[in-house]
Amino acid sequence: MSAVGRRALCLLVAALTVLGAAPASAEVPPGATARWDRIAAALREDPLFVDTDLTDAFDPVTRRELRVEMDELGTRLGARVFVFAVPNTGDSEANGREELLVDGVRERLGEDGVYLLIDHDGRLAGDAYGVPRYFGYDFVDWEIRRPADWARPFADLLIRVSRTFDEVAAAPSAEAKAPSGPVELPSFTKEKSPPREPAFWGPFSAGVLLLGPALALAVAALWTVGRFYALRRREQPAPARPSRRYLRAASRRALRDLAAALAKADDGPGAGAALRAYDAAVLLADEALRETEENAALDYVGVVVLGRQGLLALAEDLPEAPAFCQANPLHGRAVAARTLRGDAYPAGRVCASCADLPARKLKRSVLRVPDGRRYPLVPGRWQRGFGGRPDLAARVLESLGV
Repeated sequence: MSAVGRRALCLLVAALTVLGAAPASAEVPPGATARWDRIAAALREDPLFVDTDLTDAFDPVTRRELRVEMDELGTRLGARVFVFAVPNTGDSEANGREELLVDGVRERLGEDGVYLLIDHDGRLAGDAYGVPRYFGYDFVDWEIRRPADWARPFADLLIRVSRTFDEVAAAPSAEAKAPSGPVELPSFTKEKSPPREPAFWGPFSAGVLLLGPALALAVAALWTVGRFYALRRREQPAPARPSRRYLRAASRRALRDLAAALAKADDGPGAGAALRAYDAAVLLADEALRETEENAALDYVGVVVLGRQGLLALAEDLPEAPAFCQANPLHGRAVAARTLRGDAYPAGRVCASCADLPARKLKRSVLRVPDGRRYPLVPGRWQRGFGGRPDLAARVLESLGV
């Protein structure tokens, strides 16, 4: 081979080598995992990390309640709990894959425990490492993985986190899961889709045109049935013996709803009554953290009632919040007087549904604390019930020494 031929062959081999190596260098751009390192570094300092892009969605109350949930789960499992709220878009280093982001953060942090991701849309994902429990295929139940209202993705966040942690704590014992090995990033190069084959796409397109309307009708029918049952579940009466965790979640929602309504309210008698109810509810929620289980449960009921009373005062511009059902204040507004004999049955006004009940059924509907006692039998501020005069906000503030 001549010198010119040998030189041309060398240039060709060098060119092919460079071209073959180019995609490999584009697979993982420099610094692609820097965010994992940043999140892990923050979690070493504080097990709750909120990215600056999501700061507005996590006010001090939300962060405090998240820490309470994390501490309770950590105590029940005997493991550390990490929560990080970060955007997880499709153009991130994990290509929007939640499990990859969680695994990457855990690998960089290098600590066992429960990891919960909250993304920019309020969606939940997570996993547990070194925790001797079996969590099934989905660590977060698909029903609560996404927010109920996409317009307000963080409105029900605390409720969904609380449910998730409850299910994690209740998971059956099993061999602890170990990390699967080094986490590999997905390819950052985009492959072109193969050309469509007429032999497949022709009949497929015709089938879509013919069956599309029928499929659309079937989907619409299924959605209507699902919506019907969802509404029926939503209309179920309030529980007569709610758990403390149920009440705490409901109290959070009541506080957030009243705070949002007050932010948009104009000055007036209703706004004044709602503001008093909100102040009393916030102080009562703090007091509940220091109470026994039964008293705390009733304090959370009080928070729910104050929140709902404040909303009614705003909606109807009332100078004083309306009284709620004395049998079970979670039923709502009181409309009629009922009297039952005995210390376990509070006298006063009750809601429309309780007003028509026979005495025997009305006794069964009286609110009970987690240990089964009717609430008037629990010593404390709630023995007088949730109605009467002065209004509930004033009574609560007085009982707290404000």
